[in-house]
Amino acid sequence: FNTALDMGVFVPPVMRTVNGRKAIDLTAPSTFGLWCRKVWVVPGLEPNPRNVVPYNITDPHFAIVAVAVPAATSGIVFQASAADGAYTSELAFDAGRPQARWVDSSGVSVVLTSPAALAPNAPAVISFTSKAGAQQFRVNSAVQGSGTVSFASSLYGNDQLLLGSGFISHFPRDGFGGYLFSAITGRGTPSPAELQVLERYLGTT
Repeated sequence: FNTALDMGVFVPPVMRTVNGRKAIDLTAPSTFGLWCRKVWVVPGLEPNPRNVVPYNITDPHFAIVAVAVPAATSGIVFQASAADGAYTSELAFDAGRPQARWVDSSGVSVVLTSPAALAPNAPAVISFTSKAGAQQFRVNSAVQGSGTVSFASSLYGNDQLLLGSGFISHFPRDGFGGYLFSAITGRGTPSPAELQVLERYLGTT
């Protein structure tokens, strides 16, 4: 992958201790993150695989990450997506500002961005929740924005999850260039109290 198809040369992330905590270091130029490919549904051969993304964009779902950025970087922290499609659920950074983003198969998108950039190297917990007609984005448990969209069908189930980078429309997408301490994602939308428990837990990592 790191030299294939004129995509450029990518290097793997390394594990480091940052402020006394283990993290994957994605700060080096051209670092690609962790890419979890899932099992394709094949009728008659693999009709009901267990190793799939636990949700699609139309399902209730959430993601939480504990991160730090060394500067005002831009790129993807977490992505659930289809490699051959342009639809995705993401946590990302835009010039140092945390961001949540959804794009469905019809091109409808919701982008929620924090008004303020993170301080350099300051650990933070960023999260999103999504269900039909309701999206929410939080930084350190404070709500940064909300959406009210119901998405068109867009299947992630037999494709991929990524940490620290992205991959859609057959092409890699830049990672956020920071430190990733931990992540949680799953099907369903936790209540505010449940979400805060998970955010606090990731904050300890």
